[in-house]
Amino acid sequence: MRDDLAERATREIVLADAEADRRKAVLRRLKAELAALGVESVLVGRHLLRLSGTAPWSPSGPVDPELHVLAAGCPCTITTNGGRYLLPGGAERPAADPAGAAARILAAERPGDRGLTVLAQAGGHGRGEPGRVIGAGEGALRQLIDDGLV
Repeated sequence: MRDDLAERATREIVLADAEADRRKAVLRRLKAELAALGVESVLVGRHLLRLSGTAPWSPSGPVDPELHVLAAGCPCTITTNGGRYLLPGGAERPAADPAGAAARILAAERPGDRGLTVLAQAGGHGRGEPGRVIGAGEGALRQLIDDGLV
């Protein structure tokens, strides 16, 4: 688990503050579209702090912000490169079309659509049993480990 986090941190690209703010604005438009449709989401600004590296001062700073969509049938994480929304499963939508991206996310809630996948559901253990969707963060990760899902 820790190796995965360390590997992800080495792949993260530190963004200029202006670029991070621009990407957050793009994700805010999608968040507003989802809210208008009754779907809750949380915009997360992320910051990378590298404490060691090959150079005396490894670059630290803002990295890709994430929009965590908390739709009942399909919790997922959306990012953007500024020009396109990057959806799970490799799907993309133009950043100029937040309504289209929101529709794509909601369409993934219907059975039979494999565009997006559930990231974390506790209690059901993937056997068709009802479960509760849990949130993001360290507490949620610990719950997934305790439930044997990770």
